[in-house]
Amino acid sequence: EVWNEPNQQVFMSPNSPRLYVQRLLNPVYVQLHLRNPANRVAGGATSPRPTQSALSPVAFMRGMRAAHARLDAYSHHPYPITRGERPFGFAPGVCHYCKGILTLANLPELIKEVRRDFGPKRIWLTEYGYQTNRAKRYGVSEAAQARYLQDAALRVRQAPYVDILIQFLVKDEAAY
Repeated sequence: EVWNEPNQQVFMSPNSPRLYVQRLLNPVYVQLHLRNPANRVAGGATSPRPTQSALSPVAFMRGMRAAHARLDAYSHHPYPITRGERPFGFAPGVCHYCKGILTLANLPELIKEVRRDFGPKRIWLTEYGYQTNRAKRYGVSEAAQARYLQDAALRVRQAPYVDILIQFLVKDEAAY
């Protein structure tokens, strides 16, 4: 996986899909495949939502396609955008597909967007999880976390083109 959430300025500045593809993704892809053709390179590693300093994953994908991204898989971090969001659905009143948001709750949209921009590439979900500190914006109870992680594994197992789901927040980050 090349870089982490390059659609966010906190991880890559400027957060330009063209620069990401030209200076990072494509050179790494070429070198890793020269060293061993069996290597698999994932590009994207996008965060699920736009912010004041982040491009939406959909906009970033479009920019990657325009820059002729070379990748074997598209990676994405489909974290929830609300406390009530579950792997199989959004909380009542939450838009299912707003402003380029791609979470596990709308996994079919992510698959559609990846196929639109990159064809039949595989999808790797390389960060996912729920904080259990209820004081935090997205925090859920430990019982809810366990249930949601089970549902996430089932959702990914049933999804076409998705090969990997990596749990990142099984234990809350130390800062929280």
